[in-house]
Amino acid sequence: HTETDMNGKITTTWSVGCLCDMHPDYAKLNKWSQGFAIARRDGDDFSVKNYRIHKGTIL
Repeated sequence: HTETDMNGKITTTWSVGCLCDMHPDYAKLNKWSQGFAIARRDGDDFSVKNYRIHKGTIL
């Protein structure tokens, strides 16, 4: 998700999945998804690759 504020500053966020039990006793009902992200930084530049896991397969 990316937004630009009134001053032109760009802010980007990522929602990264988890690598855990999807239905633990303390949160049986939830909207979690499995996944992970790889973030790389090169000086002032960066990149993020967000991966989703569905039925054991990385998408």
